[in-house]
Amino acid sequence: MDRIDTIDNILEALPSGSGFDCDWEHIKTQRNKLEVFETYFHNMNENGYYNGFTRLRLKIDLNNLSDFKLGLKGESKYYINKDYYDTTIYYALEELKKEGN
Repeated sequence: MDRIDTIDNILEALPSGSGFDCDWEHIKTQRNKLEVFETYFHNMNENGYYNGFTRLRLKIDLNNLSDFKLGLKGESKYYINKDYYDTTIYYALEELKKEGN
């Protein structure tokens, strides 16, 4: 499978819904061969109302999908959700690996 197909498969596999309400985009390829993806997570406040977005930027080595780095940008009070973001993305990429991509 070539690089473009792998990137397309990653875009399809990354989480959607449950706060991941925006599409994932492939932003760029870095010099160190990491592929960079980005989306925005829809935050909820303590009353259950949507309250802005946190940008998630994901860097993945296509040779090792389990080894990714996740960066956040937005209101720091929502960084508490980082474990949720990490875990959800991890399992999505693990499913992709099981499918042989």
